[in-house]
Amino acid sequence: MNDCPCCSSSMLRHIEHNRVYWYCPSCHQEMPNFSLEMVNRQLNPSARQAFNLFKERNQRLAKLALS
Repeated sequence: MNDCPCCSSSMLRHIEHNRVYWYCPSCHQEMPNFSLEMVNRQLNPSARQAFNLFKERNQRLAKLALS
């Protein structure tokens, strides 16, 4: 997945401190590695709630940045 879930712009993949994440240059936000999040959601139901909260937070921040 290379598109930002908030604004649909292309994201940049970063590796830092032994972790992989995506960065959206349009939203100026760090995004989790959604491939790993999908695995975590299948294994841990509480991870699904955390993932949804993170996604909603980033969508709100993206809307604020655009206004």
